[in-house]
Amino acid sequence: MVAVKYLVASALLALLLVPPALAGSPAVKIDASDQAWAVQTLLKTGDFGLGWRGGLIRSARPVGPSCPGFDPKASDLVVTGHANASFENPRAGVQVSVDSQVLETIDDVRTDFARTILPPLPGCLAYQLELGRNIAAVTVVRLDFPKIGNVSAAYRATITVRMKGRTAKVLSDFLFFGNGRLEYSLNVVAPARYRPQLVPFEADMARMLLKRGVRPE
Repeated sequence: MVAVKYLVASALLALLLVPPALAGSPAVKIDASDQAWAVQTLLKTGDFGLGWRGGLIRSARPVGPSCPGFDPKASDLVVTGHANASFENPRAGVQVSVDSQVLETIDDVRTDFARTILPPLPGCLAYQLELGRNIAAVTVVRLDFPKIGNVSAAYRATITVRMKGRTAKVLSDFLFFGNGRLEYSLNVVAPARYRPQLVPFEADMARMLLKRGVRPE
């Protein structure tokens, strides 16, 4: 299963680090204070138990994938802080990726969600996941998840991976949430056997991110 996890994680890498603005390219005007804020809010290795490793990673420019028939506008939004972290537990075959962005205004965050959290989004996520190697099938559905922050949405992809004539099912949960000027995406990739544990695990991480992001405006 660790080999399958590695395969899926590699296939999904480009998507795991995509911020909540899932298409288009927002303007990037980094402010030193906002950049420090974005880094401060990330998860840390100490937030996890034994067997976990990872931490802050280099951030790519916020650019979302293109999907046929779904290309929400982002060019009028402004990112002033952006940071990423990635963690894995190789023995369990679980990977966690988190993206934290600071947008120029609170309205930018609400606008971004209003444009992207729409009925075509699950199909867009499935389309991108299906581009990975050895991906036999993908289904994406809206995930029943506790309300997190001022705006939030969660989706679950069930991915069938075929490797050397064998198949395995992997779950990839996508959480998008915002609070004030902060906007987050949290992605957890795990073997399907962990299904009952994932939502409580993810909710704890999301609440931790929100708590760390509190800052007087």
